[in-house]
Amino acid sequence: SSKFSPWMNLGCISPIFIHNEMMKLSKSSDSSDWLIVEMMFRDYFLFHHNLYGDKYFYLSGVRMGQGMPSDDYWNEDVDKFNAWKEGRTGVPFIDANMRELKETGFMSNRGRQCVASFLAHDLKVDWRWGAAYFERELLDHQVSSNYGNWIYIANQRYFNTLKQCKVYDSK
Repeated sequence: SSKFSPWMNLGCISPIFIHNEMMKLSKSSDSSDWLIVEMMFRDYFLFHHNLYGDKYFYLSGVRMGQGMPSDDYWNEDVDKFNAWKEGRTGVPFIDANMRELKETGFMSNRGRQCVASFLAHDLKVDWRWGAAYFERELLDHQVSSNYGNWIYIANQRYFNTLKQCKVYDSK
């Protein structure tokens, strides 16, 4: 995480400024390219949220790609949710990311996607619970990006936790 997003959310720094400074300082690299892509997604979700309005907060709200699973796909298992948010799932990669969030208020984008997918598709807990928890815990929370990413994950994006762990956390 670049840690720029809290400052962008408050209007202290703009994505255009960050982009221009990155272009001055370095040649294109994977990390700078990904930062630019993430800033573009941030703007995309602002426009997307503006288009769909309060549907962003409905269980079966906005459909993307294959579409949101039916409402009966999701459960309201408080014990599973609490284990997830407290970093007690038994899956080290998921648990480490959730503890990092609780302790620091930050989590990498890849971590956010993986823990969101785990809650939504492995535990099948109502994805909005996860989005609301992120809203409460993330120092860089931005409504449109947060809910937009959760909607995307809940609709169509499953992350294989074991594969992600091998690729991004091989320790």
